[in-house]
Amino acid sequence: MRFVTEDNQIKCIRTQLAADGESTHSVEITSFDENQQQIPPHAAACLSEFEIKRLEAWLAERASLKQKLEQEPVERTILDTLPDMMLQAKQALARIDQVDIELFKRLKKSIRELDEHLDSYHVIVDSPDESIDYLQKTEVLKEKLSNIKASL
Repeated sequence: MRFVTEDNQIKCIRTQLAADGESTHSVEITSFDENQQQIPPHAAACLSEFEIKRLEAWLAERASLKQKLEQEPVERTILDTLPDMMLQAKQALARIDQVDIELFKRLKKSIRELDEHLDSYHVIVDSPDESIDYLQKTEVLKEKLSNIKASL
């Protein structure tokens, strides 16, 4: 069971074995409003006890992440999100055949300037251990981007 936020909903998605007994497919079991802090009865009725416990842990971890993001400076969130966004950009470049010249120049300039700023940075500290057990990396990234968007 995995939980995904999409279209203002939290979707509970179960991976099931296909009829051939070898392949799997994802099935959306239930969904509910993403602003819910607790599992609504209609969703709980569709889930096993184990899945309910996992969803409760997921919701708690998501709430904790949201609270943390609200308290930290948006600049920190932007920098923390950048490596994931750069990975997404790298994957996007691998999937397309061409890039227009202006975009190419802007990307190269931004990367060069970022690299120069990083090279001149002298204060580097150990980062605290941020253990996230239940949220997928994509869900963490969605929350961070949502926080950045809210600050714009």
